[in-house]
Amino acid sequence: MKTVRFGTFLYTTILLACSTYAQNLDSLKLKLNAEGNITEQISILKQMGEWYLNKRDTSAIPYFEKLIELGDQSNDLLLKAYSYYRLGVYWYQANDINRSSGLYFKGLEFTLDSPEFMEIRAKLYNAIGWNFTMLNKYESALKYFQLAENSDRLGNDLQLKGLILNNKGVAYKNLGDYDSALLVFQESLALNKTLRDQRQVRFNLNNIGNVLMELKRFKESRKYLKEALTLNKKAGDTVEIINSLLNLSLIDIREGAFSVAKTQLITALNLARDNNFLDQQRRIYFSLTKVSELTKKYEAAFLYEKEYHKLTDSLYRAEGLDHVLELEAKYHDMAKERDLREVREYITEQRFYLLM
Repeated sequence: MKTVRFGTFLYTTILLACSTYAQNLDSLKLKLNAEGNITEQISILKQMGEWYLNKRDTSAIPYFEKLIELGDQSNDLLLKAYSYYRLGVYWYQANDINRSSGLYFKGLEFTLDSPEFMEIRAKLYNAIGWNFTMLNKYESALKYFQLAENSDRLGNDLQLKGLILNNKGVAYKNLGDYDSALLVFQESLALNKTLRDQRQVRFNLNNIGNVLMELKRFKESRKYLKEALTLNKKAGDTVEIINSLLNLSLIDIREGAFSVAKTQLITALNLARDNNFLDQQRRIYFSLTKVSELTKKYEAAFLYEKEYHKLTDSLYRAEGLDHVLELEAKYHDMAKERDLREVREYITEQRFYLLM
């Protein structure tokens, strides 16, 4: 194999790793076709589904759907809850919050109030809470994070606990309860450092820096955010690199360093575009609009704001569809209990009062 020098033979390593993954995947596919044992089939389907999910590949979907089918056949409620949860994660990654949330709630339907369901229930509550965070419904988000925390207390997944605490801190921060947010983030950071979970440590550092910024403790905030950025770059975590740059730019905006802030935001925007991170693009456009307004670049501000609203509509206006469908379902329920004409008269009357 021809080697291109990139770092310390990093390019060669990447090619070898990809080749190994492809070989393992082919091997699993052959094994799945030949396997008659349902337990072994489930194990293989999970491995393949998770592999494609990690790649954000639509090929993950049929594997989790097959697992749901097997869960139906064997009445395995835990398997069905897990499969709906992972399908929800796929659609979350595809920026479809409504479909994702529907799958999470569907997964909850198959959980029971017994110890073996505590972990998956905590994961589902946590995921639903995060979707509400994305929709700016922070009180609802906090409610589900607390449910997740309560569910996880019976389990031993400390890594999950660290994640739930971090997300709970985000909810407190967004609700403006900065003292509670800081306490929860610090608790999560201590736990994640004990577990040596560097990924979640990076989340914590970024979030603590963000809260300190809101408290106008800019020097401390910058220290945490720079540490997070260094670790994110080392890990090659593009999502968190963007978050760190975005948060650092917010400090610069508050301190009047608009040129520095804009440079960081443009760097973050290019990364978000290259990776199709739509929500992050939306937030960056919001900050670019603010910088442009503060520097009296009103034409640029208009263009940035236009992109911000376009992405906001694209990502979150669809939640209205869920409300419409919910109303439609309630309408049909009413129609079963009452005469159809009575229902129509009721709706007409309500419209009249709304117009008044």
